[in-house]
Amino acid sequence: MSGQLSTPRPPWPGSLFVSQREYGWVLGWSLLVLGLTFAPYAWCALQATPEHPFSGLVYDVEDVRTYLAEMRQGAEGAWLLHLPYTSEDHPRAFVHGLYLLLGKLLPLSGGDVLALFHGARAILGVAALVSVYRFHAAFSGLVAVRKVAWLLTALSSGMGWLLVLLGRSQWLGDMPIDFWVPEAFTLPIVYAFPHISLSLVLLLEALLAYLRAAEGGGRRHALRGGALALALAFVVPFDLGVVYGAIGAHLLALALLRRAHLREAFPAALALGAVSLPGLAYNGWVFTFNEAFREWSRQNLGFSPHPAHFLVAYLFLALLAVPGLARMLKQRHLRDLFLVGWIGAVALLLYLPFNLQRRLIIGTHPVLCFLAAVGLLQGVIPWASRSRPWRWLLARGRGRYTPRGLRRLGVYAVLCLSLPSNLLLLAGPLVQAQGHIPPLYLTREQAEAAQWLAEHAQSGSVVLSSPAVGNILPTVAPVWVFLGHGAITAQFDRKVAEAAWFYAHAAEEPEAARAWLEAQGIDYVYLGPDERALAGGQGADLQALPYLEPAFRSGNTWLFAFRP
Repeated sequence: MSGQLSTPRPPWPGSLFVSQREYGWVLGWSLLVLGLTFAPYAWCALQATPEHPFSGLVYDVEDVRTYLAEMRQGAEGAWLLHLPYTSEDHPRAFVHGLYLLLGKLLPLSGGDVLALFHGARAILGVAALVSVYRFHAAFSGLVAVRKVAWLLTALSSGMGWLLVLLGRSQWLGDMPIDFWVPEAFTLPIVYAFPHISLSLVLLLEALLAYLRAAEGGGRRHALRGGALALALAFVVPFDLGVVYGAIGAHLLALALLRRAHLREAFPAALALGAVSLPGLAYNGWVFTFNEAFREWSRQNLGFSPHPAHFLVAYLFLALLAVPGLARMLKQRHLRDLFLVGWIGAVALLLYLPFNLQRRLIIGTHPVLCFLAAVGLLQGVIPWASRSRPWRWLLARGRGRYTPRGLRRLGVYAVLCLSLPSNLLLLAGPLVQAQGHIPPLYLTREQAEAAQWLAEHAQSGSVVLSSPAVGNILPTVAPVWVFLGHGAITAQFDRKVAEAAWFYAHAAEEPEAARAWLEAQGIDYVYLGPDERALAGGQGADLQALPYLEPAFRSGNTWLFAFRP
């Protein structure tokens, strides 16, 4: 684990100098990490009862359900997405293509959309972790540095657990980002989001291709990077901002410190941008001129929290990274400047005038973990091994306290300090399972009503319900919902108010309620505990309305077919 930072820096063979043995090590550890992320799902499934079936999801459930609904559209033959969480018909678009494509594979899972989703999560999660190792391998020929950097990336999180321990879980108006910004750390991505795992793969591999072209690898590497970035535009389009930001910061650093390298780097950047920009332009057109997608974009808010949250989250890793950053700035190698530039670019990206700012943090964690591994193994530990206390331990221990033992102890200490937030994240569902808390669990009535719609409703039928129930229905049945997701449901706030009026006053104003249902294109009306709560607990007597025909009942839950 010792040696100079620049010796050896790997050349650019096709394998990036990653041996088969290293790939075996990464694959084995990746499977262990994936097993760790599956444990909460397995535990919650074991706690399910007939009255409280498990939803199959444990993290960011409302968003993930939208991906399941998109997979069902793909299984029904769709190649272009219709937003099922808004009731208005609208032109379709090739957005979230991964889930539409996954839907085509649904027969392979026996028609089980959750099994297919988690299979994709596992495969793409492993692919992301392998790409992280390949990325690290491009910057250090020292296997020990690569492995420690990878372990930090796969397992570490921020220091938000300290805020929780101190009772400051809502510090500066937000929770620590460890628990709600999945792109900020790698384990939450693998835990829940196949498309973000794929985005991380495409992002890192595109940047590796650019770097190889920038070092004289030829135009084909720049074009390959552009093709990967183009694919990224159809997975998570705004992540292209990270690609362009990192490359732009690199070009600026070269212009200031290594101008000669611009002869190769600038054409490589232009080629990558030329190939990938059409994908970005297409998404810009869809989210600007397609009214339903434009409304989704307007309501989809992901602003960055106070900068102090990022400082707390990354403070420990950043302190370890300081020695490595200092040496990189001194050496000014092309690849070193790329990492330094990326870190600088992120500070700007996170506060651009863009409503999904915080999601541009993706990729920063692997970069910071690599710098931390360099700082730990080639800065902190060599310094500690020369210190007087360590020499005293060596003398007292008669050789038992070896420098290698110190390195291992240092790695363990770093992991122990940076792992607790991830452990809390994984433990959360274990606590929620005890009370069968929604949205992790459904009620039996909700599951049966959704299944009835799957068997009887025509594709594209519109269902009126509360937002909580509307979030569930399209994952099981080929329906659209009037309310279902705070960002995707067009004019969400207006619709919540109108739905509350209907459930509270339909029996008092039956003709106004009938006209409203007809104007909104409603086909089915769902009535259960959540809808009664939406009406202020009044529990409208919908059975008395002649134009609502009872179609399904389970306990105190009804489905009515609207017959205008």
